Amino acid sequence: MKIKYYLCPILIIISFFLFISCSKDNNKYNFHEKLPKEFIGRIESKIGKDGINEIDKLALKYNFSSQDLFKDFNYFKEDIDYKIELFASFLCSVGNEISIHGHTRDAEIAFKTSLKLKPKNNMAHSSLAFLYMGMGKTEEAKKEAKKALILIRELKEKVKKTPIPEEIMPESTLRRLETELVKILNIP
Repeated sequence: MKIKYYLCPILIIISFFLFISCSKDNNKYNFHEKLPKEFIGRIESKIGKDGINEIDKLALKYNFSSQDLFKDFNYFKEDIDYKIELFASFLCSVGNEISIHGHTRDAEIAFKTSLKLKPKNNMAHSSLAFLYMGMGKTEEAKKEAKKALILIRELKEKVKKTPIPEEIMPESTLRRLETELVKILNIP
């Protein structure tokens, strides 16, 4: 079937408006709007509006809503400080998972956001150090490795005072992590 030449501009205009309306619908997904306002307000005070937008993008792209942690958004209404730390750990885990699949930019965003929420997160610093090494960013890797080592050594001192069962935090895991981070620091 041939379309009359005078219909082409009309079809282009209709297609354009359909595209715009579909794009608007896709951009309406704001993960943060599902979470309690006080929780998001506290997170926004640490990472800013741009950080919230980055979380929304990651949440949409990697389907945060499918995770058990987000099955009941009311969970985030109480003990907010702890829930922010938990969310920071979740972002670190997301960063680790997506970095394995080559999504380095998104992983970097996840790790950095995690660190804004929980600056003394040795795993996020370690993961960011390894990510930077993989990206060829040696100086950034060294900075993160140094921060991670300081935090790991602080943790080891705390464990000496208050022992943690081996099954919760294996000493061998910390030793291996420490060894790998020292290797990063020793790169010329």
